[in-house]
Parts: sequence; C-alpha cells; structure tokens
Amino acid sequence: MSIRQTAVVGLGVIGASWVAQFLGAGLQVRCFDPSVVARAALLPFLEQALGDASAWQPRLQIAGDLRDAVRGVELVQENGPEAPHLKRALIEAIDLAADPSALIASSTSGHRPSDLQAMAGAFPQRVLVAHPLNPPHLIPLLEVVPGRLTSATDLGRAVAFYEALGKKVIVPKHERVGHAANRLQAALLREAGRSQGHGLRQLV
Repeated sequence: MSIRQTAVVGLGVIGASWVAQFLGAGLQVRCFDPSVVARAALLPFLEQALGDASAWQPRLQIAGDLRDAVRGVELVQENGPEAPHLKRALIEAIDLAADPSALIASSTSGHRPSDLQAMAGAFPQRVLVAHPLNPPHLIPLLEVVPGRLTSATDLGRAVAFYEALGKKVIVPKHERVGHAANRLQAALLREAGRSQGHGLRQLV
C-alpha cells in the first residue's frame, strides 16, 4: 500500500468507522470534526472497534483544525454534511489546505463526483467519490466513482488503496446520485420487510 498518511474529516458514524478501518490497517490517521461531541465519542468507539489502544493510538492524531488535519497527508476521506452549501465550503477548504498530490475522497451519496470537482477551485482533478456501505470498517463493499476530471492515474491510486484495505471495489460506469449500493441495500431492506410481514401474517 503506497498511501500511509491519511486524514478523516467528519467524525460521525461513517467518519469514525473510516478512522477504525485506517488504523486497523496500520495507517497514520489525522482526523477533525468541529463538533466537541463527535470528537469525544471517537476514542470510546475505537476502543470498542479495535481493542487495545496501545496498538493504534500512537498512530492517531485528533487535529485542532481542518488545515492541521489535512496538511501533509496523501488521502483525505471527507464525511461532512450533505447540504450543498456546507459540502461546497468543506471541499473548498480541504482543496486549499491539502497537498496538491493528495487524493480527496468523499463518502457522499448525495453528490456526483463531477459536482464535487466543481466545488474545488485549486486542484479539482484529485476529487472523487469513495462511497461505502455503513459501517465501512465492517462492510467491504465500496464504490469508487471518478468525475469528469479524474485521471486514470488518480483513479488507479484510489482503487489500489481501498483494495489494499480489503475492500471489494466497484467502479460504476456512470455518475449517479445515490449509487448502486444504496439502491441494492434499499431493495434488500424492502424485501426483508415484506418477508417479515408475511411471516407475521402466518403466525396470527
């Protein structure tokens, strides 16, 4: 695995799970969330997910601000709010602060990668979508979706990185909001609901 220095921005359910995934793979992880609650919840979650903190805590840094979190890393995993104005502000800030060669991978299911690239004013070509199923550290399926400006080299770097983590990576041929994994998961949940309802009818 060539990428060793990572950042996770946004420490909600998905972001915290990405931190566990990266630390579990032996990576260095810097992370940031403006929420004091999210930052405070991270360590207890990691202790539950990963066990003995002595094995991973030396490789974890909870940064004081966004710039400190993303400076000098090779990949930024973005997990911010999906509201367009908030997403734009976050992508712009990461793009300005991260090294030009760093990949910016968004966990979004609500934005196409080309739209995210339009939010990045400095180096839009390195922005793509890496959309997991939740929680990422337990479910291996991952969609890596390039945008219009994504080079074959950067797409290859991203796919190789996630595959080295043990991910089963699919690269959709077209950009769509929602992604194939979401639609498959929704269909399975609907079918499970119907099956459960049928079973209940048989019991009464």
